[in-house]
Amino acid sequence: MGYNNWNNWNNSNNCNNNDNNNHWNHDQCNPCHQGPQVLPPIVHPPHCHVMHSKQEYIVPEVHPTHTTHVNHHQCNHVHSYPHSCDMVEETHTEHYHCPPQMPGNFPRPW
Repeated sequence: MGYNNWNNWNNSNNCNNNDNNNHWNHDQCNPCHQGPQVLPPIVHPPHCHVMHSKQEYIVPEVHPTHTTHVNHHQCNHVHSYPHSCDMVEETHTEHYHCPPQMPGNFPRPW
């Protein structure tokens, strides 16, 4: 409680107060005739305590894998260029027609 709050409480309970019959309240004014006074409590800030608790959880985590096997086929095209040879033999023929010969005439080679 602050200083101003203590003064307000003390002033409201002092010995000058009269009760409803305009008599002095001697129980409040004479400390010899009364027990100890109970003052308002002084409230301190709380001491904080932290209590921890633990709950464990199991989280299944699935990491799937997959393997694809690829079988490769390769076709190699081999081109060849075979060559053939021909031999051609030509025969030319010539035909000569000779006029009829007279006896004693021979063909001339010209």
